[in-house]
Amino acid sequence: MRIYKMNTNVVNNLRLRRGVIVLVMVLLTGPVLWAAARKDKIESVTAEGGEIWQNNYDVSGRKTGKYNFIVNAQDHAGNETVSGPFNVFVDPKAGLPLARVVFPETGSILRQNINLLGVASGRFGVSRVTVRLDSGEPVQASGTEYWSLVIDVTNVPEGKHTIFTEAYDSKGMSGGTQSVTFILDKAPPALDLISHQIGDLISGNVTVKGVAADPNGIAQLLFSDDGQLFKPLGKVKKGTPSQAFSFDIKTKNMDDGPVVYYVRAVDTTGMVSTKPFLFFVDNKGPELELLGPAEGDDVFGKFMLSGRVFDAIGLSRMYYEWGGRPVDIEIRPGDPFWGIELDAGIKPAGSIKVTAVDKSGNTASVTKKLEDRRRVKTPVLVIDYPPQAVLNAMPPDTAIYGHIAPGIEPQMVNVSGIGDIEARSSFRIAPDQIPQGKVTLKLTPHGADNSTGAAISLRVSKLAAGGAGSLSAVTV
Repeated sequence: MRIYKMNTNVVNNLRLRRGVIVLVMVLLTGPVLWAAARKDKIESVTAEGGEIWQNNYDVSGRKTGKYNFIVNAQDHAGNETVSGPFNVFVDPKAGLPLARVVFPETGSILRQNINLLGVASGRFGVSRVTVRLDSGEPVQASGTEYWSLVIDVTNVPEGKHTIFTEAYDSKGMSGGTQSVTFILDKAPPALDLISHQIGDLISGNVTVKGVAADPNGIAQLLFSDDGQLFKPLGKVKKGTPSQAFSFDIKTKNMDDGPVVYYVRAVDTTGMVSTKPFLFFVDNKGPELELLGPAEGDDVFGKFMLSGRVFDAIGLSRMYYEWGGRPVDIEIRPGDPFWGIELDAGIKPAGSIKVTAVDKSGNTASVTKKLEDRRRVKTPVLVIDYPPQAVLNAMPPDTAIYGHIAPGIEPQMVNVSGIGDIEARSSFRIAPDQIPQGKVTLKLTPHGADNSTGAAISLRVSKLAAGGAGSLSAVTV
């Protein structure tokens, strides 16, 4: 219950003579002149005192609004003096404590933790102040008439927020909440590509697409090809949290290699983000050459297909086509040389095509005609040692050496009575494989392509260990 005390200071410092009677009338109709007020709505009260007087009114039951009162004084002779009307405002919240935020001001843009500062006052003092962020729980601030609180915004989303404050007096009464709004902008706009990745290979005409995003809205998008001069990048619907963008790259007249473009986004709070986007121009195909078989070489049996390949950006695949489906060739990073073993067999060699593909899809191909112009296409056996004169009286510790003549890939030599002996580079018949005495050995050459050459016969007279002896003829 609130009691208002009225004295002579309230009525323009009116002082009355001793013995006067002061009549105070309150008009309940609000800002209506007292002379026009209805009698049934006028409350008349005789004040206590004379020259100095006072009267207490209980306004706890009154509605909020403006009231009028007049003062009527009479002396014992019946003389009257009237003063007023005077306005009185009835407000149940008058004198209740209120807390006001000094910092930040409404509409402020904040980018980090908030050092909240404020003041509070009330008729019966201030016992505590609570602070609430948006719909969160109230937190008690430090201090009373002058108070502060640090708000951690680590987990607070960006955008518009409201701080509510409330003060309480010594009787636990509150005058209600006060509020301020602010905009939280902790991070600059995010810029991302949606059509490409940073470091992608590009060729021809390319359209790069991306999106700029910020919870506070995008205000401006800019583009630069040198990082210095920025120009507007398309139309921007100001305040949109997510804004698409695109820019074209024409690589026809560019050298192969890296190229950088820049996109800048500005949000509605003025925070700026600039991001470079790196690409690699790759319009030129790989450099491919064949080193083997060399020009004019006869190709037969197993042979080595080899060459060299180079691309500034790098290769994604290399393969050959030879009478059928493509077959991959291994790529060794950092090594420009490559090779693969193939088998021509006994079929016509034909043509072989080698293709290299770089990471942009550019290709280079080389076709090689493989020919076999040999007149003789069967293996020919050659005895390297010993000569026939030694074979006629061959010491017991002597071996026979030979090879298959060039022109066909060697495989083995079949020696009668002994079996197959490998002859890929050359062959050797060991002394302990050659029978003692006079013997005729039949040697038949075989190629890797399963071809068989003409057999030759060797007449051997192998001496016995420890000296010469009689020899008997043996055919193996």
